[in-house]
Amino acid sequence: YGYPAGSTLSKDMTTVLLEKLKKEGLTVLDPLRDPRMNVKNIEVRNGEEEDLHFIPAWSTRHAGYVAGLGTFGIHRHIITRKGCCGSLTTIISAEELEADDRDYTGPYDYFSRCGQCAEKCPAGAITLENLRNLKKCSAHGGYLRETVGGGGCSKCMMGVPCELGIPGR
Repeated sequence: YGYPAGSTLSKDMTTVLLEKLKKEGLTVLDPLRDPRMNVKNIEVRNGEEEDLHFIPAWSTRHAGYVAGLGTFGIHRHIITRKGCCGSLTTIISAEELEADDRDYTGPYDYFSRCGQCAEKCPAGAITLENLRNLKKCSAHGGYLRETVGGGGCSKCMMGVPCELGIPGR
């Protein structure tokens, strides 16, 4: 599955929702369970540092941006009206739905440039100039999985102005 480590609750809730929608007669798909939806990693340079670029066949956070749920921060997480400290899932449906109004025009409109996520990052993976270095972040996540047995870091999303809402609103 394409779910990040530690997201069992999100996967379980998506399963329940998919089953309920199918029982209602809707045609639905969870793209993260589709075997065609894999992720390729390529090594790149980010400023003077080595970095990774993840190329997913499907991106839930980008789908959230397109759907009008929010924009991105330098930590590369989506910031919604409820903040960045949450989990999104995607269900694709053949049903036509009414679109929500969007109060942004650009991909970083909710980003306040406060830099607090960079200060909180234990891996030093975030800078205002280069966003989050995915190679450093992934290495730190791997270290945590090896030493404490699972989950991710997420320190960049906690105790920051975008944690529970759009900064400045």
